[in-house]
Amino acid sequence: MQGLVEVHRTIPSIRALSVLFNIMAKAKGYRCHIITLLRLLLPGIDANDLEKTSHALSCIEVVSYIVPFHNLTKENIAGHDGSSGWKAATLSTTMKS
Repeated sequence: MQGLVEVHRTIPSIRALSVLFNIMAKAKGYRCHIITLLRLLLPGIDANDLEKTSHALSCIEVVSYIVPFHNLTKENIAGHDGSSGWKAATLSTTMKS
């Protein structure tokens, strides 16, 4: 998005990026670049251009379906987040190994 000078290429670039995220998440060498590309995608959320915003948000949605999000705060790791306790059980089994 930063190196994009021609405005008419913005939406096709975002569409291509949403397809590439699926491939990048599966390839081990490219996974580390997903965060950087998401950061570059943030200027695509623009209140003045709803079509570009829609495509940028759908691209973020694609990433959220592919990549698992985990809360890594100390409260959550200790199991004090009010959940059903599956995280604490998972944590205790991983600590044994």
